[in-house]
Amino acid sequence: MIVKRLEQNQEQQMQLWLRQERIIDMLCRRSIEHETAIADLRLAIKG
Repeated sequence: MIVKRLEQNQEQQMQLWLRQERIIDMLCRRSIEHETAIADLRLAIKG
């Protein structure tokens, strides 16, 4: 019984970690897109 609960807890932790990894990846992509958009705006303002 204890082993089964430990396995379930480990699986839940793994699922949480994977979800967090996907969120971090998405936020990194957005950040890069925003940086690109800001650079484009700066160029448009200067030009």
